[in-house]
Amino acid sequence: MSLTLVPELQPQASRQQKLQDWKKQYGDEAQFNSKDGFPFNCFDDVWTLNGLGSVGQQVDVEFFHTKDWSDEFQCHLRLAIGNIATKRAVTSISGDICGTLRKLFITTFSQSEIEGHWPLMLEYQRKGIKALLRELITIDKTEYRDAHDWVEKNYKKPKRKNNPYCIETGALSEFEVQSFERELAKTLKAKLIDLAKDTDDFTSQLRKLTIVKHFIMLRLVYALVRRSANLNQTKWNDILPVGAPFKDEKDIAQQDMETLDFSDEDELQVRLWKAKDTSNFRKSVERYSLSLNAKLTQEVLCYRQAYRRCLQFSLAKSNIQVTREELDVLMMRSPIAFTPVFFKTNFADKTEVFKALSEKGTGFHDSSNGITRNIAVAVEKLDLKSDRVPNMRVANNRFRHTVGTAAAIMGADATEIASLLGNTLTSVKYYVDMSDEQRANTDNQFLGNTQLKQMFDADIATLQKQTKYTMIDSEGNEAGQAKSQKSCSSCGEIKRPLACYGCNNFQALEYGDHQNIRDDAQRLYDKQIAKGDPSYLLQRLATQIKWVDVTIIVCDERMANRSALHAQ
Repeated sequence: MSLTLVPELQPQASRQQKLQDWKKQYGDEAQFNSKDGFPFNCFDDVWTLNGLGSVGQQVDVEFFHTKDWSDEFQCHLRLAIGNIATKRAVTSISGDICGTLRKLFITTFSQSEIEGHWPLMLEYQRKGIKALLRELITIDKTEYRDAHDWVEKNYKKPKRKNNPYCIETGALSEFEVQSFERELAKTLKAKLIDLAKDTDDFTSQLRKLTIVKHFIMLRLVYALVRRSANLNQTKWNDILPVGAPFKDEKDIAQQDMETLDFSDEDELQVRLWKAKDTSNFRKSVERYSLSLNAKLTQEVLCYRQAYRRCLQFSLAKSNIQVTREELDVLMMRSPIAFTPVFFKTNFADKTEVFKALSEKGTGFHDSSNGITRNIAVAVEKLDLKSDRVPNMRVANNRFRHTVGTAAAIMGADATEIASLLGNTLTSVKYYVDMSDEQRANTDNQFLGNTQLKQMFDADIATLQKQTKYTMIDSEGNEAGQAKSQKSCSSCGEIKRPLACYGCNNFQALEYGDHQNIRDDAQRLYDKQIAKGDPSYLLQRLATQIKWVDVTIIVCDERMANRSALHAQ
């Protein structure tokens, strides 16, 4: 029988008295404002550092009372971490700093103690110790000087391991991209149809809206090539029709706030906020807005309409009456990625609602980690297929690697790639510096795809009977047919038959006029280039042209072989 030792907390009354004594002793020195502007006292056991999530993101340091630390050392640590919290995100404080202190049995931070633990520390623990010592030395130079100097000398930043060509975590192949896009389009379409039902049932609407939110976030992360930390700052006033000006509420009276009507014909633009900026929430905007295509625009508008219904339901439940103009303002201030508690909160009056939903505030915004987790849940619902690995997984970094490598292959320079990804020039260096061999492998990997074989392995005589699923070109000529009616009817592609080439569900006809389709696609490509579109933005079109080229080669070869056999 094994025994688990549980650290013993000091008696509640004793702890509270000690904390109160320290507050009096240190006074204003114990008061801090977090990176996100939230005030806290480092001698409290729970610090609320921002307004994200249902109650804000918090750091719990109650475990300090279970440690065998002197009172002086605990005071020093609280002051040091409080100062770190003014410069770092909550996740860094709770993970790198408090996570390290929870797991390491360190009592004094002496040089000998640090040296003894150092070989067994994980990287995040070494980073945490280093950050703490940089603050502790400002509190007591004599006590922490030796440990600080030793860590500064011996800490070596690990080399970055980022392989954009890894088949499991790097750029997606063309087959994988198509699988992901089809599955996401099909699944989101079904969720939006379901969302349009039972619109008078608030509980049902909120449950469905939360599910759709996860897939909308996945769509935006993929389409915009941005991080969860960009999207968690986004409000509805950051998504407007193309051509509409983005306006802040500063110096604009609430009743004069311009409202906008959204129609089914609008295409939307998105204003994004920098994810890795040292400034506060929604303080540093990206220079250019990004446009959403027509399909994604419609999906976002459907989501917005249901969101607005839930907001109306929520206000009515609290017996709060608002005009349409006031509801418009509240919508514009509301987060795209919300926490469910937002619609369940019982506000006292209208004033409290407007106070909770400020233009720059973090209230009811889901955290970036929360968005990432929800996106992962959404991905698990997709039936993804890969031509390279048995269990395909996708995440934000894979989308970014896919775009980054494709842009480099198409000749984009570092500045253009950085703009596409919202990155610094340094962080996109490995895309630009890849070798000629790597470029060739990435550019041509789809040519060896097992898809190619599958495009020609069905009985075309059987498929010809299913005329409803015949793919024809702009002149009415037959190019091929679908192998599976079900898969074809749920396909999200709209540029048929060009988009069908390379699809696992497409059966190309040997005698089809594929050259005519290829010529039309090439003319479109050349036209877009002449208009000034960068070539890397036309990657999908270029890829489909290559697929048509491969199809023509295979068809010509098969017909030549058949003719040779007949000649014998």
